[in-house]
Amino acid sequence: MFYQLFASSAMICFTGFQAALGARESANLIKFALYCGTAFSQLLSWCLIGNMLLHESLTLTNSQWQSGWEDEQYFNFAYLIIFAMVRANRSLELKAINFYSVSMDTFIVISRASYSFFTLLVAVV
Repeated sequence: MFYQLFASSAMICFTGFQAALGARESANLIKFALYCGTAFSQLLSWCLIGNMLLHESLTLTNSQWQSGWEDEQYFNFAYLIIFAMVRANRSLELKAINFYSVSMDTFIVISRASYSFFTLLVAVV
């Protein structure tokens, strides 16, 4: 996942740089804009899935508690629910080599970093 995030960031940055260099021709600009949009959408899809997983894992304990388990006739069922709730206290999240939790916050950080590197490349040239 870390390589995926790094590759998406590099594709966004370098595609934007190539679009800035070849902005005189409209065909090149459209080609680079589509390629950059594809890289953004790929990064957004992974981050959106990670964000939804994190959100659902945070609401899992509350959902189990409000499921009506206390009305069950079987006494052992309460132990199973409590065991599942204790396990659900740890949040589930997509990780990129334990550096990043893949979420919408990560999408914003990567987008900002790509734009910063892009502006650095444009300023050098």
